[in-house]
Amino acid sequence: MRRLILFAATIAVVVVAAPDSAAQRADTSVQPFKIQVPDAVLADLKARLANPRLPEPLQGDGWTLGTDV
Repeated sequence: MRRLILFAATIAVVVVAAPDSAAQRADTSVQPFKIQVPDAVLADLKARLANPRLPEPLQGDGWTLGTDV
């Protein structure tokens, strides 16, 4: 799960990366962009999301120990 979060954070940083020139920084209009992610990375992400490793539920008084899994 930590790798998934780091991957998403990396993508966010790449998308938010600073523009190349002063003229682009001055332009505040919405601009289209493309992200290129290898198919192997997307397949790995899809497999991890389809098969999460959830912890075993805690024995106790239900929500007194936090939310359910």
